[in-house]
Amino acid sequence: MNTSRTTARPQERTPRGSCAGLGPLADRLLSAETADGLIAVVDELLHGLDATPAALYLHDGRHHAFYPVAGFAQETPSGDLPSHSVPPPGGIVLCSHGNPVGLLVVRPDAVGRVTELAMLLGPVLVQLHRRQIVVEELRETREIIAQLAVAGDLLRHLDLEILLTKVLEAGLQTVDAQVGAVLLPNEQGALAVRVAWGLEGAQIDGLRLRHDGRRVVDAVFADGTSIAIGSAEVAKLLDTQHMPGLVDGLLALPLMSRNCIHGVLLLANPTQGFGPAKRRLAETLCSLAGTAIDNALLVRATIEQERLKQEVALARTIQEKMFPPEGLAQGVFRIEGWSRPCSETGGDYYTYLLRPNGAVAMVGDVSGHGLGAALFTTMAHALVQQQLRAGASLTTAFQQINDGLYYMRAGRFMTAAAVEVDVRSGQCVYVSAGHCRTLWIHEGQVHWLDSTTMPLGIAPQLEFDAAPAIVLAPGDILLLYSDGIIEAMDPQGQTFGEERLADLAVSSWRQRLDPRAILAAIAAQLDVFTQGRAQSDDLTAVVLTRDA
Repeated sequence: MNTSRTTARPQERTPRGSCAGLGPLADRLLSAETADGLIAVVDELLHGLDATPAALYLHDGRHHAFYPVAGFAQETPSGDLPSHSVPPPGGIVLCSHGNPVGLLVVRPDAVGRVTELAMLLGPVLVQLHRRQIVVEELRETREIIAQLAVAGDLLRHLDLEILLTKVLEAGLQTVDAQVGAVLLPNEQGALAVRVAWGLEGAQIDGLRLRHDGRRVVDAVFADGTSIAIGSAEVAKLLDTQHMPGLVDGLLALPLMSRNCIHGVLLLANPTQGFGPAKRRLAETLCSLAGTAIDNALLVRATIEQERLKQEVALARTIQEKMFPPEGLAQGVFRIEGWSRPCSETGGDYYTYLLRPNGAVAMVGDVSGHGLGAALFTTMAHALVQQQLRAGASLTTAFQQINDGLYYMRAGRFMTAAAVEVDVRSGQCVYVSAGHCRTLWIHEGQVHWLDSTTMPLGIAPQLEFDAAPAIVLAPGDILLLYSDGIIEAMDPQGQTFGEERLADLAVSSWRQRLDPRAILAAIAAQLDVFTQGRAQSDDLTAVVLTRDA
């Protein structure tokens, strides 16, 4: 039974020296639904029986000791008591079915008055412990149901590469692992990395079982059984001498469907260990993931062209859902975003969200177009949301996003610009990774903000230049956009350019337009300028304003 080690305080008192019979006493004890509630009830009863000061201990069978959990009219004792020794004066062993479950220590003269309470308290402690187990099982069941919903969503994905990315993303979130990979057999039948986050092929090859030298992933693929190794067992069970990097726990699970093993999900370095509940959730995920992979392979083999059409539409839907559904307002600050892909799926990305003292907005542009860029953008989206929602600074977030994209080895990169505004002062933190210049209209004047580091996903480390000092004054406009806007062409081949964009922003500043109106003006101006000419790049913009 988990319980607080604080001193319970009485709320109501029963008549001193009376328990009013076993029935009411049992009802009173059983009315407590939590450990803290039971301690409060016991505190009340002990005071009513004039049996304080007193202390309550619970039995730890593994260590053969009673450990203190509460003090009544005294501080909670600090030391454990051996269960095999004679109880201290006034100590009454609490039992259930003849087994010790706790120890109640009262004044020796009060032992006779608490006999009935002690007789009932042991079974009640067991009952409460069982209730807590049921509550925990219900909580785990709810988690499983939620995970089933997430895992069930995998069945919607028919493109294998997107599916595997989703499987890895869901696996990392399910067990709070820091790194992972999905491996499927190649044409020669050997397991090969298809998607990875924070792991390279050499690191996976270096994870070998000490007793037979096989790679962990090969053992799982061959035997069809999961392998879970806690941090304390790594040195004993794994031979990591050829493994570059630290391993602090490992979970490898087969991706199975209809007794066919499609691959292996490898997860490592959990933040809080791979407990039984997390393992069950991961196994549930892998079971559905195996079915999803089976479906994807069957569809690929039979209706490839139709699958492609459906997946393109699905990818477009997924991309649209990655964008914030509506604008954001925080104090006098307003943020809106807009994106128009040049094909069914694009490589542009934008997001914004609230921070404790303000808000952060970001625009990104993945190299290339089509499903490959969409997949890369999907993984970037997961990394961005993970970092920004965890409260990381912009430089830390960009470094972590860079790490994730770099180790994907996808042959792509991402430029990005982000700004975080403090709503109390208007002061902004600005970072740009090889992105086109950000436009700042400050008190009616045009300012351009340059890149502060290289694009994300090219090199393993980023070095940041000093960021410009930005304090948004009333009426100011900050415009983050992708290069598709300034490179949009008219029928004669002329580009829209920075100058037209700046003129439009200054005009918006003079008219005191809100972010949504500014974005509408940009879209309308681009349509007039291009005269219906098909564009070769995605168009994306985010506007941040401070009310005048």
